[in-house]
Amino acid sequence: VFCNAANLPVQRWAERVGIPPHSNETIMVFVREDLAALGPSQATPLAEADHAAFVELHDTTFPGTYYSGAKILERRNAEREVLVVHVDGALAGYVYSEVEPSTAYSGIEFVGVAPFARGKGLGRELVIGALHWVFSFAEIDEIELVVNASNPAARALYGSVGFKTRYEMVNFRRHGALD
Repeated sequence: VFCNAANLPVQRWAERVGIPPHSNETIMVFVREDLAALGPSQATPLAEADHAAFVELHDTTFPGTYYSGAKILERRNAEREVLVVHVDGALAGYVYSEVEPSTAYSGIEFVGVAPFARGKGLGRELVIGALHWVFSFAEIDEIELVVNASNPAARALYGSVGFKTRYEMVNFRRHGALD
């Protein structure tokens, strides 16, 4: 059950039927009109020479997640892109984004920065690059993402770029079927 934090009747129902709260999430949004204020990005599309470094960075940053680094490479096409930044010639970070123009869907799926490059503003640079790429599709007017409330660094990163909080959510989860 995924509901707005203000929706107390659903939360009471979940408690009554024994579905415990699992996490708190924030839905953040960025609109096309705010893009001009960001300026350009130094992020560039992932080159074949960086494939192995990308896979290693992704799989160590997000072990066991829904897309491995190899799977992301397979998924790349005109509507799914990996942008990267380098520091001293080494792959320092990446962002993987997807769009679906027919439904006006867009998403930033992963942002990863190598440990040696953290704290240098590269995450922000990558998100700005992803926003420029996403809004290169005329059908996309906004991008919405879900950030776990227990990840204040991610919330701060997206907020620093200009994402605004749209909703505070509660995620309830119970394993097994309802009685």
